[in-house]
Amino acid sequence: MADTKKIECRKCLGKGRIHGYSHILNGVCFACDGKGYQTVKANYKPSAMYSVKIYFDHIDGIGTVFGLRARSEAEAKRKAKAQLLRGCYADQADTFTVEKR
Repeated sequence: MADTKKIECRKCLGKGRIHGYSHILNGVCFACDGKGYQTVKANYKPSAMYSVKIYFDHIDGIGTVFGLRARSEAEAKRKAKAQLLRGCYADQADTFTVEKR
């Protein structure tokens, strides 16, 4: 593969095994196949957690509705708006904010 790099496996923290799953294939991490690292594109940017917040009239304050993973604040806003429009907060889809955790 061209333009790749190795990063520590986020699931097993570079150990290649997960002790809590030692009863399944001796605990080999499925994410990295027991290597302890994963090969990703050189321009790989890990995602961050964002909180989606909405103003609620009945409590006269802002509350966190849900969290999501995104690589940038713009992507978090796009994902949050799409999810709000699908759910019970569709009427407030234009009044939300996202905040990096």
